[in-house]
Amino acid sequence: MDIPIRDRRAARVLLMDGRDQVLLFRGCDPRHPEGKYWFTVGGGVEDDESDREAACRELREETGIHCEPDELVGPFHEDTAEFEFDGRRYRQRQVFFGLCISDPVVDLGGFEETEAASMDRYAWWSSSRLRSTNETFHPANLPNLMDSMRCRS
Repeated sequence: MDIPIRDRRAARVLLMDGRDQVLLFRGCDPRHPEGKYWFTVGGGVEDDESDREAACRELREETGIHCEPDELVGPFHEDTAEFEFDGRRYRQRQVFFGLCISDPVVDLGGFEETEAASMDRYAWWSSSRLRSTNETFHPANLPNLMDSMRCRS
């Protein structure tokens, strides 16, 4: 049976700390828990939101960190990802913004039920560590995006 593709917009945030590390979540498709992968903060854009507003909302929900849309850098990257998640197929146009915070404190209390069930940890990653890992992360060009988003002066 062929599953129809759902088109979706998403806004993602490269949340960078004072050491030029990016916050990534590790998760999986709930129907395939063995296939773990790392990904940036972010998610779907609601009909009444701009990409910037959605990025700030997703950042707040997923990390507890508040920002205003004009505090975001970018967008500095855009791509389209096609994937399956929980029995559905998606074609997701996603834009990437950046935000630098010296010593961010992450609060996972705003996770929705699906997020809490499909994500098992988070970690701060340097671009060099991503380039040398065997673990899967998205997007594939994330180390290059991080290098273009340097926070240190």
